Amino acid sequence: MPKRGRMLGVGNVEDEAKKVRIAFLEEEIARLERELAVQKERAKETNQRFEKAKKESSGTVARYLFMNEDDLNLEECKEYYQELMRIKQQIANRLSLMSMGSSVPPPQPHLSSVESEQKEEK
Repeated sequence: MPKRGRMLGVGNVEDEAKKVRIAFLEEEIARLERELAVQKERAKETNQRFEKAKKESSGTVARYLFMNEDDLNLEECKEYYQELMRIKQQIANRLSLMSMGSSVPPPQPHLSSVESEQKEEK
């Protein structure tokens, strides 16, 4: 005798619906696991490129790019701030030239960058 409130055959339909839902969720889990694996691989590649660039780079600009702010002393903080302000001003100048429609000259290397490159060549 069927359970109270259920018609004959309804249970089979519910079981089938649950199986379909489970299959869908299992496919979704597999898709998410694949996506996670791809993201992990991209992160690994990014870290490898970062480490390679860090090893190959040198000079003042590289120091600014790869430094840890906890390792800065007061003089380095001031130096870093001045460099950021110089870059900000260069960007503002280039944007104003571009908005006026004139051709924008390529950026000139900063003296600290040139000096550090020359020191390393010696």
